[in-house]
Amino acid sequence: MAKRVSVAEAKRRFSDIVGAVRHGSQRFVIERRGTPVAANVPIDDLATLEGKGARGVLALIGAFRDAKDLSEILDGIVRARQSRATASDFPLRIER
Repeated sequence: MAKRVSVAEAKRRFSDIVGAVRHGSQRFVIERRGTPVAANVPIDDLATLEGKGARGVLALIGAFRDAKDLSEILDGIVRARQSRATASDFPLRIER
């Protein structure tokens, strides 16, 4: 959820807000007299909003960029599925 800050507070804390967005992936809604007028969001969020974000498999990979053991997890899933699969799981039908 985005944090709400007034224009005056955003001016005073601009450097802190930019740092929180960049390093903490936080989002800020900037308000003037209680009305939202702007947002400060991570660049990845902006690219997604503008339709320039990764799509398909690349988006899936990007979604898991924080998962440190993703490759081991995926390898384990493949091994488990292969050990359960038998020839009868994939019947071969030849039609003439």
